[in-house]
Amino acid sequence: MTDDQNPNAQTNGDYEEQPKSDGQTETERPFVKVDPANVPTELHALIPYVEKWGILDKEQQQTLLREATLEEVEDLCVILYRAWDDIDRFTIFHDEPESHEMEIFDALRAVFHEAFSILGEEKPERLREIIGWPEAWPGPKLDPAKVPSELHALIPYAEKWVINDEGVRWTAIRAATNEELNELVSAVNQIGDEVIRDLAFKMLDDETQKEEGYIFALLMELEDHAELQLKRRRGGTLNDEIKSE
Repeated sequence: MTDDQNPNAQTNGDYEEQPKSDGQTETERPFVKVDPANVPTELHALIPYVEKWGILDKEQQQTLLREATLEEVEDLCVILYRAWDDIDRFTIFHDEPESHEMEIFDALRAVFHEAFSILGEEKPERLREIIGWPEAWPGPKLDPAKVPSELHALIPYAEKWVINDEGVRWTAIRAATNEELNELVSAVNQIGDEVIRDLAFKMLDDETQKEEGYIFALLMELEDHAELQLKRRRGGTLNDEIKSE
């Protein structure tokens, strides 16, 4: 059986040139193929997406995504968000031996970060609709008596941003307006990054405040991402964001 007959063959090395309407050539797109027989039924609807975006070369994948239309990016965000748990079960939480299909679906997972960032910058309200934030993801309700007085001004921000689901937390930051991000960064700066982190660590060591300490530690991670989002929107690079993670 030749590679072009074998659905499990590694095909990311074969490329197709995509002509532009003006006669120029777009970035070459790898030819990706998966065998539906090796993909869970609940993920079959994603096969056209994984064959388009499941590119092992991350730099090339990101380049192609940045060349995509906003409608393509939005469509990708919708399908990825709905199927995220199923993709995780297939690529991460499984007992079967690793397969070509698992590798390609895992490459599709890598699109999530950049696609949601693009949509968050261009159509933040649409991204909020996709994830159902904030209505579907209420934050924690903190007891001020368990929070040091120095941090009381941050309680509304912790209750707004520290959502229980990690993926939604980061996506909410990407979907935030510049005003919301600047407000969070400013609130942290008024107290001081070092002061907040020291207090959060002390709370983590106290069983009566451990949960609150964890929430404020997460808030500081989110504030870091808020700063990166603002930098990116001012013209920073994707590499700046990736290096911080």
